[in-house]
Amino acid sequence: MKKILTLTVILSISLWSMGQQHLPTLEDYQRFLKSKTMVVYDDVKMSEFNMRIKQIMERSWNITPVEYITLSEFNKLKNNPDLSFLMTTTVTFDKDKIKARYNFVSLLMGQPNTRIRDLPDLCSLPLAYYQVDEEVYSYKLEAFIQFLQAHAQTVLENPSLIGDNGLKKYNTGAGDLADKTLYLIEKDVAPNIRSIEKVKANYPYAVKFVTEEEVEEAIANRDKNVVFLHKVGPEQTRVRARVYKLIVGAGDSRLYWWDYEMVKMASDDAIQAKDLKKMGK
Repeated sequence: MKKILTLTVILSISLWSMGQQHLPTLEDYQRFLKSKTMVVYDDVKMSEFNMRIKQIMERSWNITPVEYITLSEFNKLKNNPDLSFLMTTTVTFDKDKIKARYNFVSLLMGQPNTRIRDLPDLCSLPLAYYQVDEEVYSYKLEAFIQFLQAHAQTVLENPSLIGDNGLKKYNTGAGDLADKTLYLIEKDVAPNIRSIEKVKANYPYAVKFVTEEEVEEAIANRDKNVVFLHKVGPEQTRVRARVYKLIVGAGDSRLYWWDYEMVKMASDDAIQAKDLKKMGK
């Protein structure tokens, strides 16, 4: 299924390079714990997000009460400070020369007299390019939902995670990969290192090439011994923009490592040897 524009919210800046008016405060996270989380269905009824999200929330979400609403209801409720909102958003970056669109999953706080794009963003993660099929990420969605609520809890213990570069601080946990098995899907790995031997030449820890079904199974089983690559790239949509690379825990709701770079050629749309070397330090 081709991803159609699912939300008429366009956030021009992301969690990693946002305007000051978009940054959450510690008080916003404290308000979140007391809020009811409204899960906003995509406008496209048969979207993968709509078909999966209720089951995922019932299985994985335990931090706040939950209710499910439509986009039109969200537009009426967005300024209620007692509500938080979990939704897909469409993101562009003002500082990028190419105004590519990305689909993110976002956890926002309601706030009086505030435009949609300026609602406090408690956490956002990239899912895929706007033009890319939802199937490239939908089987991993549960792990991202688990991370959103874990991040909100972690910020209350460590407020230094708030800010433009908050998620960068998760990279300090990359050394914890030593006792994990890294799951890689072949197509997400650069062609010049697309074998266990070549990956191991750049990455010192356990690694395994797997299928999408095996990643989904590890997430469903809360396998704390597994981490997986989430790669967000243009997937041959001919958009030369960003490629994100995130290493996510299948069972412990952790973000172990993340980075991004600008795509210059098709082979850049993958995890590279240099990324594996950084992660293995």
